[in-house]
Amino acid sequence: FSTEEFEYPKNAEQNLKSNLTYIEAVHKNLKEKNIKLMIVLVPNKSRIYQDFIGNNKIPFERRELYKSAYQWAENQNIEAVDLTHLK
Repeated sequence: FSTEEFEYPKNAEQNLKSNLTYIEAVHKNLKEKNIKLMIVLVPNKSRIYQDFIGNNKIPFERRELYKSAYQWAENQNIEAVDLTHLK
């Protein structure tokens, strides 16, 4: 694991908003050309391999991030592939 999965940087919220805004713009652009956007949300290793994180704690802000991103995509009518069932 990297430390990234157990930290929540101060600018994380702004980075997320910027990324979602970019995805919205791409979605709009592709839709105008009758191209369907499909995104694949890749879960953190710590989410898939929870048995191996030891004493590390996942920050509260990261715990629902995958679910929130998936819900956001659904609300934007963007098809998203859920990979949480894979191990």
